[in-house]
Amino acid sequence: MATITNISTYRFTPMRGLKELREELIRDCKSWNLKGTILLSEEGINLFVAGAAEDIDRVMAKLRALPGLKSLEPKMSLSDHQPFNRMLVRIKKEIIWFGVEGVDPARHTSSPKLAPRELLRGICFCGRLLKERLDWTLGRGSGVNSSSPGNTALAGSRWNRSG
Repeated sequence: MATITNISTYRFTPMRGLKELREELIRDCKSWNLKGTILLSEEGINLFVAGAAEDIDRVMAKLRALPGLKSLEPKMSLSDHQPFNRMLVRIKKEIIWFGVEGVDPARHTSSPKLAPRELLRGICFCGRLLKERLDWTLGRGSGVNSSSPGNTALAGSRWNRSG
């Protein structure tokens, strides 16, 4: 019988007061018998936590009360055992490592939501655009049907239908 609720979620949003928040989360999560990992950063939060459903609801309510996390929605699953050994709350430079200075995912990763048909139309357009670019490039002397004498860049390759 599944008695443990497992959640995972992340959100890029500017966060401040990380040391104080870390202490509060460690204290509360331990008192609620939650286990897992919460990563805090100035760029946001990333977490994997497991425990009783009512205690998961408590930690989610606490997190949703923070600026920028009101609409935080975790992925949820159930298990018959606690998958984590302890509760960790860590402060990190980045919640998801990019290794590039100046990246601000809270400002630059959110894109407009597209309806499935709109997305498919965009993908098809990009595919046609790439095909046109490839045809143009090959026609300029860099491959099949090249008008450039002596160009054998693609001769004998699987891209050369005549070779």
